[in-house]
Amino acid sequence: MLFNGLLITLLLQKSVTTKFFIDLIITLLGFAILSISYFGWGWASSRTLKLDLSSKEKPFVLIWLGWAITLFLLQVINLLVPITAVSSIFLLVLGTTFAVIFFRAEFRDHKLPAVPWIFLVLVTIAALWIAVIAMASPTWYDSGLYYFNSIRWLNERSIVLGLANLHNRLAFNESFFTYVSFLNLYPFFKHGYNLANSFLWLVLFAECLLPLLKYFSNKDSRNTESSFASILPTFFIPILAYVALTTSVSSPMSDVASALLQIMLFIQFVTDIDENLSDKGNNSRLAFIFILSATAITIKLSNLSYVLTICVILLFIRTRFQIPDLKRVFRAIIRLLVLPALILGIWSLRGVLSSGCPLYPSTFGCLGVTWAEPTNLVKSDADLITSWAREPEKTPDQVLGSWKWLGPWANGIVHDHQIDVMYPFTLSILAILAGILLFALSSNKKIDRIYSLIPLPILAGLIYWFGLAPNPRFAIALFWLLPISVIAVIAKILEASQKYSRGILLALLLLVNASILWHFVQRPQMFTKFSTAGYLPIPTASLKVKTTLSGLDVLTPTKSDQCWDSQLPCTPYFNENLNFIDNAVFPEFTTGR
Repeated sequence: MLFNGLLITLLLQKSVTTKFFIDLIITLLGFAILSISYFGWGWASSRTLKLDLSSKEKPFVLIWLGWAITLFLLQVINLLVPITAVSSIFLLVLGTTFAVIFFRAEFRDHKLPAVPWIFLVLVTIAALWIAVIAMASPTWYDSGLYYFNSIRWLNERSIVLGLANLHNRLAFNESFFTYVSFLNLYPFFKHGYNLANSFLWLVLFAECLLPLLKYFSNKDSRNTESSFASILPTFFIPILAYVALTTSVSSPMSDVASALLQIMLFIQFVTDIDENLSDKGNNSRLAFIFILSATAITIKLSNLSYVLTICVILLFIRTRFQIPDLKRVFRAIIRLLVLPALILGIWSLRGVLSSGCPLYPSTFGCLGVTWAEPTNLVKSDADLITSWAREPEKTPDQVLGSWKWLGPWANGIVHDHQIDVMYPFTLSILAILAGILLFALSSNKKIDRIYSLIPLPILAGLIYWFGLAPNPRFAIALFWLLPISVIAVIAKILEASQKYSRGILLALLLLVNASILWHFVQRPQMFTKFSTAGYLPIPTASLKVKTTLSGLDVLTPTKSDQCWDSQLPCTPYFNENLNFIDNAVFPEFTTGR
């Protein structure tokens, strides 16, 4: 239905242009090149780190690993030079070379696995669909406020000391922007934002689709390969479609990438628990989870509580099962933490260089360096974010310090977020009650209590979200992960009671995604609502030049607080005391305070 709708819409559209097809081909080629290059980087990294990753999921895990490693390398590179086509092409070619070495060896040894043709067809259709959706104009408000401005700084300059003094939002230090700047092949392409989220979405979609095809091609539904952990990714297919249609995948917003990482980490988390409790676990998956967890924090600081809880639980499980040799376990854990610590260390260093604070907008660890944003302004920025997330129409003074915001906030959630918040939250409560009842009635009480920890990271993430910035856009995936995590526990109870079947699985799948599926039934036009003009342009802003006391010319918007992809420097918050020292390496913004 999706492919037919897409094809019919394209044929009926008189406005379909040659540019549309050229841009579509460019996007699809981009997907292919990124897949090969990231796979190569992932393979080379796994060899270097001596990771023995599962062959069943190796293509996807290696792509994610390669993406995380190159993201880290880009942050290191930008400490000294801007991210231009030179560094982008170098990394792409090197990753592709690694991939060629791998495929030549696999082909020579006849180890290349057979891929179901239906999988290739469905992934191709999905690639066409998400590519077309991603060509839309980047309309998300923050894209103009600071997303494109952040990306342009990465493309044109090495890291800038005190960039927060120009525009506080530029200090958020989201590593996702280095990924977009890498895709820009600056100054030649500049459409990295069209590829960034859509590529990650496609990788995760393919990873979720393959287990579904394998499960229903397996005649024995009770086979160990058909356990809930192996079929878990399929629960996210409708959710991924919903994310693609209701968020701005054409905007360079880290919220989408953060949601995709949350889902990916949850799948790996449940799989690792399942493998350890069945004596099939090893530290390779744990190392991968640690690396991806560190990367998730650099993408969005709000992931901290969620990923930290995942890592603590998995470490606890390993110490539980390997108590006789705790010294060896401790040494192994130290080795596992080296690369994630390095990833977080470089990211924190970038935070200090851009604002004086390693975890901006938190004041924790802020240093009194000459380029630092004053801590009172950092705290003001944090308060503004919390206040906006709770009650956007009011100032921090009106919101913080009391619970009066809770009523309006709750009303907004109930009325405006029935599909993505209220339904999964209500389902979670009902699933918890059902799980307790099912366990009480079950004749087999041998389910390991470790499984009851599966919902804990999601709960920790939601508590952290509620306390700091309780706007649903900052926790896109967590609401869906909560009922699925409870259902994972229920599935384990059913497996222990030997009452698990394809019928039950299908019922659970439909139950989790019922609100999304009904939303799609009511609005089928969502799937074919897209532009046929190719890459749509980035909106522009009306700007004027203001000059600081030091003689620095700064662009400022005249009608809003959005600079979009303007020339540098640009800020909606003009400071006449701003000064810029134009060093070749480590240029610096300071204020006369």
